[in-house]
Amino acid sequence: MKDNKNEESKYVYLKDMLDSFQDLVSYADIEDETSNTVFEIIETPKRSDIAYIALEGMDEDKFTSYIIFLMAIRNKEVKEIVSKIKYIFDYIANDNLLINNKHMKEHNVKINYKQGELEYDYFSFMIIDMEFERNLSENQKNLKEKYISTGLKELEELKEDLKFLADENETTDLYFENLCAIVENLFNILKEKFLIYPYGYRSNSSLEDIYEFIENREQASCYYSKDKPINLYNFKKLLNKGNILIADLFFMYDYNNYSINQSDKADTKYINKKIKCSLTKHHGISKKGTSTQIPYKEFIENYNNYENYKGADFGYYITERSLRSKIAMMQKFIDECNYKYLFFN
Repeated sequence: MKDNKNEESKYVYLKDMLDSFQDLVSYADIEDETSNTVFEIIETPKRSDIAYIALEGMDEDKFTSYIIFLMAIRNKEVKEIVSKIKYIFDYIANDNLLINNKHMKEHNVKINYKQGELEYDYFSFMIIDMEFERNLSENQKNLKEKYISTGLKELEELKEDLKFLADENETTDLYFENLCAIVENLFNILKEKFLIYPYGYRSNSSLEDIYEFIENREQASCYYSKDKPINLYNFKKLLNKGNILIADLFFMYDYNNYSINQSDKADTKYINKKIKCSLTKHHGISKKGTSTQIPYKEFIENYNNYENYKGADFGYYITERSLRSKIAMMQKFIDECNYKYLFFN
């Protein structure tokens, strides 16, 4: 992609606009479905992904709650904790001794797979209702604490530690409970620190999770401060402009985050240009002096009709300066957990 001399300008010459689109293959390329879901970005995001389109159509009374949820599940620490929870549930599900445990039978936990992934809801419900053994020896109490501490380590360390700890359990039942103790503690962290999944991790968590916190805001009050983040006012202004703009913000964050994670030497300037062009392709090209947007497909197929325009008359959906500031704002809300302040919006 060629650098624009006026990369911070909204309006550019026709040739500059056409040149800037060269890296983004075709209209079909931006509209084809990806494998991304609301919960996971596994390939380069497209603005037409279901996660962003669903956000556009969200009811007003659910909108802020849904935004809080989407921000929370994107937090790096939350994703790491969820990965550990999933790993332990899979660990149990693939061990014949553990799946025949009394707790599994009492709670009628089913080993179901959907699209190759274990359905975790049964396990979560079991953990929430489980009664752990209370009459433990000192050694077993200490071992339980070791398990809980191990759950706080990074996933790869957790995997290694579980191998060494397994033989220290006196019975299979205690082995099972110690694994569940890790998950119970992680559930509490998700609930108390990140204000998400109050009833344990669920594969397709509904907004009821967030409503529980919205209706009982005292659970979030310990994170409330009069020193509100500087971006809160700016975000609220954007929130009032409608669902489409908020969907754009999540797309910007996801595209930037995914692209940076693909390489240690990611070129943020190049990434911003790609995001700018992707949004412009999705929403259309603006023409100076008019309020209409030219659909991208129409613009490319009929660009000859615009060759008489000799000035900087064709506009991107967003400038790179505005893009950078919006991504930085989303990073504050997601990566630094400022989404918690939206509970009091």
